[in-house]
Amino acid sequence: MARVNKGKSLSTLELQPGWVIEDDGFGLLTASVVYKTSHGTSTGTPATGAEALGKTPQRGDPFPQDGRMHCHRASSSLDANGIQTISVDYVGIAKGNTTIPNVSGRFSSNQEPISTHPKFVSDIGGNASTPKNGAVFNDDGSFKRFANSTPPLDQFYGVTSYLACGFGITGHFYTSDFGILSAMKESLGTTSSTGNFGGPNLLGDFGGLSTGQPGWTGYGNWITPREDDQLLLSGVQAEYFGKLIKISYDIMYSQDGWNGSIYGRRSLNESKPKDSKASTWKGKGSYYQHGTSFMPKTLG
Repeated sequence: MARVNKGKSLSTLELQPGWVIEDDGFGLLTASVVYKTSHGTSTGTPATGAEALGKTPQRGDPFPQDGRMHCHRASSSLDANGIQTISVDYVGIAKGNTTIPNVSGRFSSNQEPISTHPKFVSDIGGNASTPKNGAVFNDDGSFKRFANSTPPLDQFYGVTSYLACGFGITGHFYTSDFGILSAMKESLGTTSSTGNFGGPNLLGDFGGLSTGQPGWTGYGNWITPREDDQLLLSGVQAEYFGKLIKISYDIMYSQDGWNGSIYGRRSLNESKPKDSKASTWKGKGSYYQHGTSFMPKTLG
């Protein structure tokens, strides 16, 4: 028995009720919507695969109900009654062309040579001309080992390393400005005193640099004036997301700053304050701070 079609022809996409636009709190808009349409041509004959695909929104197609959003992906299914159900994910940015960076901090510990401790010369091992606590040095002045096993100088006997505390930042944001990706690519391996690397400020709500964010009051003193910048852009990744690109990044932090003779500055226009109290130790390429004095204050 032939099927009898009644009601609306569904010759075009019919948006189904119940759709919702969500804002992730950083400015990224997402919506999952469902369309219904007849799996057939205007004459009522069965549609070919190409004709059915032609009804399915493609990546980059605008969302008719909100011009800020565009198709990211879509799926289609056909039921026994010839009704095609199309599910579409739309994405967009609430305001402007870039979302606020969503940032997370990473605290960790790492084993480092005891001779790199900032208090090694003053309190722990001294130097070749004035050794302390049984420290032994090579002819070239480099530290060799702690050799004194007799109390009270035996507290460092056999010590070769210690656990140093470190801090790194990871984050991501979405943008329709592809020039930001190019600028950040050029910024890889360079430093900044503010978190600016060619796009939005990559510290986001961290560091007290973005004001008015709940929970971060009093958190801004972990970035302090230094002759050398404390932030280094160490990684950038990108992927398409509708008509947007998602940019993920990694920033390495050094309490004493990254050696300006080794690492280039992102912007020569950034101020470069001189801190007379800053240590002369530059980290030797390591972002780990020796000790815990740099730790951010407890969240407010």
